[in-house]
Amino acid sequence: MTQHRPSLAGPLARLLALLLATVAMTTALVSTRTLAEASTASVTLSPTSGPAGTSVSVGASGFPGRARGTVTFDGTVVTSFRTSTEGTASVGFAVPNVPAQAATVTVVVSRTSSSASFLVTEPVVTEPVVTEPVSSSAPPPAGGYRSLTPVGTWSSLPSDAQAAAMVRRSSWEPRPQNAKANATVPSGLSLGRHGGVAPVWNDWLLPRVTGNFTGTTDEIVQWAAAKWGLPDEVLRAQMISESYWYQGLLDANGKPVAGKGFGDYTTDQSKCPPGYSAACPLSFGVLQIKYATYHPGTFPHSRDSTAFNIDYLAAIMRGCYEGWESWLASYGGPNGTASNYAAGDLYGCLGRWYSGGWHTPDAESYISSVKNNLTDKAWLRSGF
Repeated sequence: MTQHRPSLAGPLARLLALLLATVAMTTALVSTRTLAEASTASVTLSPTSGPAGTSVSVGASGFPGRARGTVTFDGTVVTSFRTSTEGTASVGFAVPNVPAQAATVTVVVSRTSSSASFLVTEPVVTEPVVTEPVSSSAPPPAGGYRSLTPVGTWSSLPSDAQAAAMVRRSSWEPRPQNAKANATVPSGLSLGRHGGVAPVWNDWLLPRVTGNFTGTTDEIVQWAAAKWGLPDEVLRAQMISESYWYQGLLDANGKPVAGKGFGDYTTDQSKCPPGYSAACPLSFGVLQIKYATYHPGTFPHSRDSTAFNIDYLAAIMRGCYEGWESWLASYGGPNGTASNYAAGDLYGCLGRWYSGGWHTPDAESYISSVKNNLTDKAWLRSGF
């Protein structure tokens, strides 16, 4: 019987392959490290700060051969470049409009070494480009600044301070009569709980209402819209229907002017707010918050603070839009009947604010008036 010796060719070949792979891996790691250590690559931005629209040039130099790069502004790629064989490149971009007052440019470059077939991707430089507040007296653009955020995004809405950073500052003020209320932040605010709503309404939504912002009337609109994820144009249009943008106009004798921050007058003294005699107004401010048991704790802040007035209304709109007003499904129809209330209907929530019903005839009439105001944009007309 012939004995067959085991062949060493297979194991030796595998061992040799393993050694070569190890050497190759070590070489690659050394090459990567050497490339990173020896690199004199740099990226420069000029200028490093400026308002939206500023032209910024990006210079890249010192790269080992060809490299591809992207310029990212505040998380969005605004341009890309590729270095020449000398390892240099020059591109430019215009600082885009961003909600924040400051943003960061990050230049990320993928470098290809001629001595190794691998890519090294790393941030080469990060420099701030500050979109400085621009001195402006311009009104908001047609279309506004903010859009409606989808149902379910409530937990990621910005804080008071974050929303304030999103405001496009301008001295434009068509209602100088609002100055005192615009500069007033509520103190001793204590909002009562609401009934017929999801728990998140009382536990999360109402505690967020602060009125903690000062500025022009339109800056306050922007702040509340950003804070609650609402279209600022809708709030502007709604303010036309409610008060023509007056927080609380008084006549020469210091008396409230009906329709200009004061409304829903009653001759029943028992219903009048503290300090008022019949006939007295029951609704106050640019968005007409009613002195009523279903808005507990809102007065006198609803009258005295523009920011509180808009903040509170925007909160109600957000909660309704999220589908948290369960009472509307049970009683929001005509004469207190059931309705088809559901999340995601912003205009239905507009109508509910006015009428207390869900797409009732009165609600539909109000919705139409706000939509007409959106089209007309009276605030952009001369003499508004």
